[in-house]
Amino acid sequence: MNNAPSTSGPTSPPTCIKRVPICKNPGCRVMAFNKDDLVLVMSQYSDATLFNSHVIRKMNGSLLEPSKEYIYAHKKPIRDMAFHSTENHYLASVGLDCHAKLTDLRINTVVSSIDVPEPLWSCCWAGDNTNVLVAGGQMGSVYYIDRRYMKLFESRQTRKPGCVSLNPLPPSTSRSFINGGFLKTRMDHLSVLEQDPAQEFYVYRETDLPLKGLWISSSYDDESNLVLTSAKPCGPNKSIRHIVSKLADFNAEGPVLTPVTTFYGGDKVTQLSRSCLVPSGYGYNDDSLVCCYDEGSSTIKVFNVNKAKNVHNFKVTDNFLDLCPLPGIIINGRRTIAGLSENAVSIFSV
Repeated sequence: MNNAPSTSGPTSPPTCIKRVPICKNPGCRVMAFNKDDLVLVMSQYSDATLFNSHVIRKMNGSLLEPSKEYIYAHKKPIRDMAFHSTENHYLASVGLDCHAKLTDLRINTVVSSIDVPEPLWSCCWAGDNTNVLVAGGQMGSVYYIDRRYMKLFESRQTRKPGCVSLNPLPPSTSRSFINGGFLKTRMDHLSVLEQDPAQEFYVYRETDLPLKGLWISSSYDDESNLVLTSAKPCGPNKSIRHIVSKLADFNAEGPVLTPVTTFYGGDKVTQLSRSCLVPSGYGYNDDSLVCCYDEGSSTIKVFNVNKAKNVHNFKVTDNFLDLCPLPGIIINGRRTIAGLSENAVSIFSV
């Protein structure tokens, strides 16, 4: 394995590097990656019969070996995790136990916690303020948490379909998101929320985005300004859709989402599986990629965004719940992604 940049391009075809069993009892759900320290974290159900809980497990990205230590975090399944943008030893997690928690990975301990009125499905650190943790609920609510005191300072409670994804959008004078905020993906609705600097306290203006679908997940790459939204078959759309768009400049109504390309999967979706964008770069001039798990064909599909085509399929036997890019880890000249099934993590070079 070579973590140094390569200028000559890939030296081998895409392949599954290794599969690592994580736990005996099915219960893995989500991952998050810290690109500065090359640390991958995974959620799993505790194998210890004494503790009926869901834990966080670390994996060293350089060695691709899981830690033997477990961080006891939630009583019910963990549905999302997010590393802090500047103090990356802090990891936020949310779960079906109605709790948002902050873990310090230097001491492998939950250091603060807050409960909300509903199970939580998603979280992210707001792109405009490193002290704001945003959590999305099972009923579509959004909760704003000040991490310094781990206190709720604002909530928008609804009775809508669940909030499946939250993605930070950093401020940028050269892009549409001038003040920063986050992308919110409910199962039935897509919108961006931008911090309003004219307000004395944190206030976010919400702007609906025109894409329609029964959303499974979303992801955002701030370098390319690309947004990936994945939708279940619904109505006239008989197949899974993975829609790549670009956040363009604001107009009078708000941010403009410009379509780039759409990739199609099969028609079978029995679980909320998270797809991912693989950013370009890291050594040589790679195109952006989209990776997604297709239940019907039991494959992980790899699509090239610039070429707008399917470039590789990994035949797999596991049912994958989450796919996560590992930027900075180059193996045989190729970028890597991690795939999480119910009790194992697999590493692919793409």
